[in-house]
Amino acid sequence: MSPSPSTNFQNTIAHAQFKSDGGTISWNLQTLSSTFPFSTLVVHSKDILTPKVEFGAKITQAGTYFVDFSFIAEDGDFQQYKLFLLVNNTPYYTKADGGVVIRFFQQSTSQQYEVSLSALVKVSFGDIITFGLKTNAVPVLPLKTHSIKMNLNNLQQLGIH
Repeated sequence: MSPSPSTNFQNTIAHAQFKSDGGTISWNLQTLSSTFPFSTLVVHSKDILTPKVEFGAKITQAGTYFVDFSFIAEDGDFQQYKLFLLVNNTPYYTKADGGVVIRFFQQSTSQQYEVSLSALVKVSFGDIITFGLKTNAVPVLPLKTHSIKMNLNNLQQLGIH
């Protein structure tokens, strides 16, 4: 039986660590955007599932989560990129900050950089957290990602008195 919001009494904190080896990013040519279409490997997980299609997390315990996401970027052909957080395939925005977006620029082809994004995200039961990339032009030399990692911790502990 899968957990549901009405029967799952939250008396423990959901947390997880996921990883992926990564790979070459494939771009949608109309939107010049991409997600991370790589399998999610579970390092450990308590009350957080993995989506079957791309790197991300499926929430089974509502609350405010601290999400930490990082990867190593390689190549990418002197392009500027935007990394952003998605909840249910929609960019996650708050009124205070206008959006959870990190901009990074890839230098020469021989250099690698760690790119990371951390955020507080309020999510509901069944929400899916993923990440997206956007650029102004498809790079001639493809952007590669390595050592993708994501940590999630629910900061709202409900049901403990």
